Amino acid sequence: MSILNFHHRPWIAFNADDRNHRQWFAEFQRTQTWGHCPVRFIVADDHGDLLQHIQRRLIDYYVNKEFKKELTHAGKYPHGNSKRLYQQKSLCDSTGTEV
Repeated sequence: MSILNFHHRPWIAFNADDRNHRQWFAEFQRTQTWGHCPVRFIVADDHGDLLQHIQRRLIDYYVNKEFKKELTHAGKYPHGNSKRLYQQKSLCDSTGTEV
């Protein structure tokens, strides 16, 4: 075994739930280098390159974080709205035009 194995940064899978992982990616975005990151991220072959993989994970993380509250309240409507108001809002498609 090479001595270099003891001095390299460990390989880990990017986890958007981990604040350190998000912070290291933010540092990369700011500096455009992984030089200060204490780890190396693993990417599965079917996920393209590292940046696309991380961006997809972060999009999933932030979308779930923002909208999960609305989806998990069974029988309740988002933001305390009444059922009637919620149904009125649901009559619009994603462009804001009435359906």
